[in-house]
Amino acid sequence: CSPIDAMTSQPLQLPLSDPPAPDADPATVATAFSASEQKLSEFSVKQFSNFRPALAEPEADIGRLLAHLSRPDLPTGLAVLCLRCLRLLCRHRPNLEACDPARFLEAGLACLLDRSGLADLADGGNAEPQQRPVEEVTESLMCLCNLGIQLDGLVQRLVDLRCPAALLRRAAGLTAESLELDWPAFDLRLLFLLAAKCPAARQDLRLHRRGVAQLTQLLQLASEPRLLSDKRCDLLGDLVKVLYTLAAGTAGPGDKDDSLAEGEETVFHQLAGLLRRLLLADCTSPDRRDRLTQHCVSLLLCLPQDSFDRLLSEDVPAAASSAASTASNFEGKGVEAIDVVLNLLDTRLALFSASCTADPAAVAAVLPAGVSLTGGALENLVPVLSALFEACRSSRTIRRYCKHRLLPRRSSDQMAQLPEEGASMRSRLCRTLTHPCTQAADMAASLVHALCKASIARAVRHTGYGNFAGFLARRGLLAAGPSAGDSTVYSSDSSGDGEDEDEDDGAGAADQQGGAADGGRANGAASWSYNPVTGRREPPRPDPTAGMTEEQKEFEVHRIMQAIDRLQATGVISPAVIGEDGRPCPVSHPLELMDRLAEQSGGKRREGGGGEESSDSDG
Repeated sequence: CSPIDAMTSQPLQLPLSDPPAPDADPATVATAFSASEQKLSEFSVKQFSNFRPALAEPEADIGRLLAHLSRPDLPTGLAVLCLRCLRLLCRHRPNLEACDPARFLEAGLACLLDRSGLADLADGGNAEPQQRPVEEVTESLMCLCNLGIQLDGLVQRLVDLRCPAALLRRAAGLTAESLELDWPAFDLRLLFLLAAKCPAARQDLRLHRRGVAQLTQLLQLASEPRLLSDKRCDLLGDLVKVLYTLAAGTAGPGDKDDSLAEGEETVFHQLAGLLRRLLLADCTSPDRRDRLTQHCVSLLLCLPQDSFDRLLSEDVPAAASSAASTASNFEGKGVEAIDVVLNLLDTRLALFSASCTADPAAVAAVLPAGVSLTGGALENLVPVLSALFEACRSSRTIRRYCKHRLLPRRSSDQMAQLPEEGASMRSRLCRTLTHPCTQAADMAASLVHALCKASIARAVRHTGYGNFAGFLARRGLLAAGPSAGDSTVYSSDSSGDGEDEDEDDGAGAADQQGGAADGGRANGAASWSYNPVTGRREPPRPDPTAGMTEEQKEFEVHRIMQAIDRLQATGVISPAVIGEDGRPCPVSHPLELMDRLAEQSGGKRREGGGGEESSDSDG
């Protein structure tokens, strides 16, 4: 068994006796408290690394801790030790299940709220717990967080006691000096826990107490240092998580401005600018930098569409913008924050590909130095894809820059390779398109679809029809025209940006088809042609029916049909045609497949082909 299991297999006895009587002699009380402090100090040091310490008599031992904490004359050092031991014991759910719930929720909660300073604040007291020692407040909040996770009824009880409003009020009153203390971070963690577990509290904080606006002001204060310490990174990460919890489902991408509460439009615009500041901030720890960036990317999903342009810096001077596009300048805009998100996507795509091998060494090899992943590869990838998808749908500059980074024009040598081959972001994105996890595959395809302005012809040209067919089938776009599908207006001036982009697309098509001869000579072939199914140029293949008589050809056709019939009967394959809804429609016999294909080739297919030609020349 593991060391933790070995430790938890031996029930513990808390070295704490009942507190002295209230009318005891002061010297006797001091002696008893001193002895308890020494014993609890040794116990906490021994059990600190034990994540689930099990008690032999949990109700009696936890009752003694609460009895000590309820005394107003308890010394600060002993109070901190009692709270620390309670925090350690609360990690093990059976310890709490053995206690009387009503007694614990009433007596224990009252002690912890009093020690944390939240009881006075809920009644209109001071916003900062100045009357309590910092360590005592911190330990009390940590106990409340552990109890909120372990006890189902505690969250609702804290909500009934107006604890979320008290936490929000205290967070709004934080100063630059108090941000350097330990307890503000646990205030935010407890607030996140209450808001995440109680929809009523979440709605009250956002709608009636202007929680997003107040926490945005705190975010502005907390993000002022250019170099963020580890403690400040953790606090900002907790703050961004609370903001995401309050904002999610209230003002998401695609919402109209009139769907926001009064004054929230300005708040979300300010929040977008602050997220840009956080994305560009420097951190002393690469691991915390990575986690903070991931939290910021998740919060981007809550921004309304017209806020994404705030991720770009102000106009770059004409002298700078005349130069070639760099990492910090694109079309006269600073795109440093978008670069941070794209670099995160590159890491997450590489990690997602490595996780499919189930090789821990392969996963560790793609992680940047000093970064340890929190959560699974899928949970870390999908939010980044979703955020970039919404940003590309909302901002013309972001979309064009992301296409410049993710789907650049391929050279002649690259055109001879499959789109999914290689270590570029395009290759990793194309490999994700065919991943068995449809959540990641669908989100990656949606991003490609958005980058190509919902043009199926462009998306297929960049990824290959074989890689993109799954997305088309899921969305019912197999029978649609090349520009059908998403009718989203990707930017207010989208219709005016087509000239340059379509010129690039046309040049790319010419490079793929008209320039095939040069590529063929470079590869030692006389003539190469572009295969839209595989997405690459391929050498000409010999005709397999060359030299056959008509009877031999007819024999081979019947043999193939019989093989298809056997595969269908055994369930290996299921032949299908494109139905009227644009999705695959199974057929019962191969002959029916041939008849349906003949019908489509005579009608709809010709219409789709004409549409593709027009799309290539004019988007």
